[in-house]
Amino acid sequence: MHGLSNGLSIIATPIFDDAAITATYSYGVKLLVHKNNVFPSETTIEKLIPIHSEVLVRIRPTVITCSNQVRQLGVTERNCLFPEERRLRFFSEYDDENCIIECQILSIIERCECVPYYFIEVPNIPVCNFTKIPCLVDNFEHTIVRKESAEYRCECPPSCQNTIFDVQTNAIPLSITNFTIVDF
Repeated sequence: MHGLSNGLSIIATPIFDDAAITATYSYGVKLLVHKNNVFPSETTIEKLIPIHSEVLVRIRPTVITCSNQVRQLGVTERNCLFPEERRLRFFSEYDDENCIIECQILSIIERCECVPYYFIEVPNIPVCNFTKIPCLVDNFEHTIVRKESAEYRCECPPSCQNTIFDVQTNAIPLSITNFTIVDF
């Protein structure tokens, strides 16, 4: 099923007192498009949704998989991993993006003994507070930017399965006078 009548409609009313500081000079809501089993990262598609607008979003996923013949090859030959071929500590399925996030988290824990608030919750590891900011800043290159060094290297082969999203948006001013909310 597809088309306007089968899409998701959301009315977003941001609370500007709680709004985060951004690099833009306007108000809106950020739409993140990513695979359901992957933590949002720098590779996540972002679309800014302006307030007081009706925005039509078209998302076309392209699923990329490997054939059974490729699955029969060894990991070193095919140079990719299927979800069940490696267990991650913080995620239920292997995906190269989750592996990189996990590597970042482990590096931050090792260096700063905390996890930034925007990452997943890790049992028995505190969320970084303002006293850890110097540590996070000093280690930014190695933890977030992932600048490789002899002591820091993520082993995250590509995933053998992937989904790529083509996202298109169209915005029109919202006409409040013709607006109807339908209950579920």
